[in-house]
Amino acid sequence: MPSNKLTKHQKDKFFHVICKGVRKLPLFHDEVDKNRLLTSILIKQFNTPGNFSSISKTDAFYDAPRLIPKIIEGHRLIKIIDFNFLDNHLHLLLKCLRKDGLSSFMKRINTSHANWYNFKYKTVGHVFQTSYFQKEIDNSLYFDMASNYIQYNHKNFYNLTEETEINTYQFSSLYDRLHGNRWTGLLELNERINDSLSD
Repeated sequence: MPSNKLTKHQKDKFFHVICKGVRKLPLFHDEVDKNRLLTSILIKQFNTPGNFSSISKTDAFYDAPRLIPKIIEGHRLIKIIDFNFLDNHLHLLLKCLRKDGLSSFMKRINTSHANWYNFKYKTVGHVFQTSYFQKEIDNSLYFDMASNYIQYNHKNFYNLTEETEINTYQFSSLYDRLHGNRWTGLLELNERINDSLSD
């Protein structure tokens, strides 16, 4: 079970991260909400000084690949390997590139989504149950299990039975693995854990 206990030395480590809505309430009410957070996550893996405040005040889905030239110069905090967004929670498989990469990245996206959510739905207060839950992945067997679990999480959540529905869900990295990476260098589908380095 993932924990919310902070891992001090995060550099070069892999994590399965879960974010849940407070009191099991939805994090997303429509595809615009999911698109907006997905774009935010892809952008905020880079520790850039750029001002993306406009993202939190529009319904537009920003074209993340178009922004690559503007953000690639920034210091990268993490690599995103897999993701899946459900109505009241989300899963991420990440590799940290800095000792504080996970905590810095999660703080940025949690704050970003909470601001967007409260602005759009005219609410106040916490949006997430807690900052996030994390589980370190320290071997290739667990890496493969976590990756597969995340990719197919929408299947059980939405009780999907048709293969076409499962394989074309837009808010899972499964779509990118089956149909081609939509996000070029922003989603690292080929990243793997090396058991010899994780011992």
